[in-house]
Amino acid sequence: MGSAFYVMDDNKLKTENLKKLQAENQQRAFRMMFEILIIFGLPALVATVAGKLIDNQLETGRLVTLSLLAIAFVSSWFMVILKYRKLSREMKKLDQELKEMREQELK
Repeated sequence: MGSAFYVMDDNKLKTENLKKLQAENQQRAFRMMFEILIIFGLPALVATVAGKLIDNQLETGRLVTLSLLAIAFVSSWFMVILKYRKLSREMKKLDQELKEMREQELK
């Protein structure tokens, strides 16, 4: 009977740790919003400034600026998708571990 008590305490402790990790991942998701702002904003700013400089030197109108902005946009989305996939895998893993812990607590 004593060992069952320790197992229950151990499961409870693991569940609490997993819940903490889940809360931390949720906070990371909010931080990611700011990262996304930087991921899109910084390349767009650089593309605009560099594009205007090159356009003025080569007298190409807005061709280079628009081309660089398109490249910045596509590369930014690529980086966002990579970040999303990484976070999604981590959250699914954590959710699965929590589900398993809850099932063990019910037994």
